[in-house]
Amino acid sequence: MLNTQVCLASRPNGIPQAENFSIRQSELVEPRDGQFLVRNDFLSVEPAMRGWVSAVANYSTPVGIGEVMRSFAAGEVVASKHAQFAVGDRVMGMLGWQDYAVA
Repeated sequence: MLNTQVCLASRPNGIPQAENFSIRQSELVEPRDGQFLVRNDFLSVEPAMRGWVSAVANYSTPVGIGEVMRSFAAGEVVASKHAQFAVGDRVMGMLGWQDYAVA
């Protein structure tokens, strides 16, 4: 199964544009012990992301070129090897712009 991901392709000059991102597909990673797999249903887009894609120092480490774009997301646990998260649980967190995330 493939995971579609939106990755930072280049640092924007001003407001980020479509050409600053790339879409890639990678093999879905199975969760290991203590992890769970989330199918993201909602991805955030917010002003703080401009700072996250900039190389200028700020309160967080910049998203690296080629990395999945950082974002909050909400979704459903679809596989779990974590004692506190069961399949079907609804969760949110910093899961990135991608269809699935391991947390």
